[in-house]
Amino acid sequence: MINTKQFNELIDNIQPFLLPFYIDEYSSKPYEFKNDILKSGEYAIQVFGECFCSYGGHSFNIKLVLWDKDNQEVLVSPDQYKNLKISVIKNIVTNGR
Repeated sequence: MINTKQFNELIDNIQPFLLPFYIDEYSSKPYEFKNDILKSGEYAIQVFGECFCSYGGHSFNIKLVLWDKDNQEVLVSPDQYKNLKISVIKNIVTNGR
C-alpha cells in the first residue's frame, strides 16, 4: 500500500496524456484506452476504458492500475483511487488544454 507522502508526490507529478485528435465545436470523438500509460515519477498509471469527447466536455468510463518502477502493482485505498482517478482525468487533454 502506498503511503500518504508517496501518494501526494504521485498526484503532483502526473504527466499529461494528449488524446490523438483535435476537438472543435462541430465534432465529437470517442477514444478507447487500451493499456495507455500516464507517467508520474517512478510510477506508471495504466488506463483502460473509454471516453467521449466533445467541445462542451468529456465523459469517462475508465479503470486504473498503478505500477511501481519494478513493474509491481501498487495497492491504493478507495479514497486514494478516487483521487487518482480525478487527477488522471484532469491530465487527459485534447487541443493542448
